[in-house]
Formats: sequence, structure tokens, C-alpha cells
Amino acid sequence: SLILNTLPASYFRKKHVFFTSDNYFAVLEHNYNRRDTLFILLTEGNDLNFLSELPMLRLPANSTPEELKIFLHQPTRYYKTHPAPGASVQFTEREKKVIQLISNGEAVASIGRSLNLHIKTIYQIRLNLIKKLGCSGRTDFFNISRSETFKSWSQIHL
Repeated sequence: SLILNTLPASYFRKKHVFFTSDNYFAVLEHNYNRRDTLFILLTEGNDLNFLSELPMLRLPANSTPEELKIFLHQPTRYYKTHPAPGASVQFTEREKKVIQLISNGEAVASIGRSLNLHIKTIYQIRLNLIKKLGCSGRTDFFNISRSETFKSWSQIHL
């Protein structure tokens, strides 16, 4: 609040809603006027590209007060936006099955056997999923695939 009190009123022409991935579905359910509201997802290392029902900007949760001021002054200049709603990440049927099995804690070899696919095919599918979800690597992918936000999202979309 100390930072916000030092900023001119012109920074707040729109309502700003800051939220984490844990609150994503609550923000979706709330009836915000999307024309007058700027949605800002506070991220922790991953942009969570699969969350796309809402036009929002991403801001690292560990941003400094100076970075927050810059962001509030010119949000789209300094931080990337997500594509418009409807331009969501598209998954193939194989990718959907692999996501479900990985989320359940299955090993790659086990996934290959259950889907009757070669292990290298599973590795390639996993690499495609890492890229589509905007993950920094395998660890990031596994953390996201086991997160409550992703599980809730996948129940709706997969």
C-alpha cells in the first residue's frame, strides 16, 4: 500500500485485480467488468500459459517495488500479455492422455506401456507439452502437472 499511495491517480483509470494461480477460478467466477478491469496474474517462475479464459497480464510475484511502479505505469510495455481468450493451448488426444497419466504420478516407461507407445514417443510428447505450457524444463512441467490449479483446469478442459 505504501507504493500505491505514492502513485498518481492516472495509473488507476482501470481497476487492477492482482491474483495468484490459486485464486484463478475465484476470479473467473466473480463478475468483474472486463472492459474496466486489468487482470494481473502473479507468477512464480512459470507463466501458466494454459490459463487463458481471461485476458490478463503476468507479473512475477517477486517483483521489486520499482518493477511494480514501472508495471503500473506501462503494463503492456514491460510485461508480456497472454493471447486473447479462445486462443488457448490446444492438445492432441495423445497429449491429453499423457497429461492425465503424468498428473497421476505414472512413470514414463509405464505410460509407454499403457498407451502402447515407444518410450521415445512419450519423451517427445512430454517435450511438446513442456513447450505448449511454457515450462522452463521437466521439473517445472512436473510441478505444474501436479498442482491443484492445473488439475482443476484439466478436469474442465481435457
